[in-house]
Amino acid sequence: MIGILCNQNNESSFTKTLNDLIRTSTKKFDTSIMLFSMPNINLITKTVYGSVINGKKVRAEKREIPTLIFNFSIQRSRKDIKKMRSLIEIEEITVINAVNRYNQLTIIEMLSSNNKTNNYLLPYFNYKKNDIYCNFPQTNNFLLKPDKGSDLSKTVYLRLDEYIFDIYSRFGKQRCHNCDVESNIQPIIKNENLILLNTPELKTRNTQLVVIRVYLQKLFNNDWEIILKDDPASYDLGNEACIKKIKAAAPQIIKCVQSFIPDIGFCHIDFISDIDGVPYFMNFGGWDNKIFSSKVSLDVKLKIFENLMEFAEGFKNLQKAGGEDVG
Repeated sequence: MIGILCNQNNESSFTKTLNDLIRTSTKKFDTSIMLFSMPNINLITKTVYGSVINGKKVRAEKREIPTLIFNFSIQRSRKDIKKMRSLIEIEEITVINAVNRYNQLTIIEMLSSNNKTNNYLLPYFNYKKNDIYCNFPQTNNFLLKPDKGSDLSKTVYLRLDEYIFDIYSRFGKQRCHNCDVESNIQPIIKNENLILLNTPELKTRNTQLVVIRVYLQKLFNNDWEIILKDDPASYDLGNEACIKKIKAAAPQIIKCVQSFIPDIGFCHIDFISDIDGVPYFMNFGGWDNKIFSSKVSLDVKLKIFENLMEFAEGFKNLQKAGGEDVG
């Protein structure tokens, strides 16, 4: 049995999705799933209360904590963060993706240490939330994003047209004089620590910045599979070369990050592209709950689910053989 740890508000929807995927998959697996949330883990007794999922009737049971756990959750409270740390310290338990929300400045520093991945980085500056009104650029394009997480709704791109900025955000497109930048973007970014990227002119579509989110999933042989949630044509990049460059960049980026954070098994990387089709790194994150949404095709969800189950069965076979390393 494998464990899937999710946030409490996702338990019901994830249970249904996983049960449906087991029924739909043409591949048959011997491993069942136990889905649970952090409050239902008892570290003293090393037991957990959750939903047992096997493609039939879902059963609520109390069992020993599974020895392999895929973490689909984000721990936000100090209590849950401390509990996660205690969980991963249990010797016989392996947690994949113990963290899913990353400090982006730390990720950029990791990527800048590698000659290959450094090529995908843009010049950057770190702004503390108390410095929001201090000297944003008035003579070039730039992008602002929170220094933690990968929430695209908090990203703002500003493109300079002589003395006027076009501002692209979740509110659409608006314009302002370059001297009025701070007052116009403050309601969008609110009280956040930020990373500023100096950018060339970036690809936009209608009133939005084009962001290409790529998913990568670790296979049991330690290779990484690239999964595009959307049809590449939907990004309207104007050429296929950009997607090819992104598919070449993504494995380099995850292998670099993995050398610092070895427990990663699933991640997403956000890319932006200049108007000539040159891609640049924007965000890195772990598991993305949107991958199980109704907007994502069944084929994509099946691919992720089947990879996950094959990884679990490889792990189970390794345990039987007395091995210790995963992947």
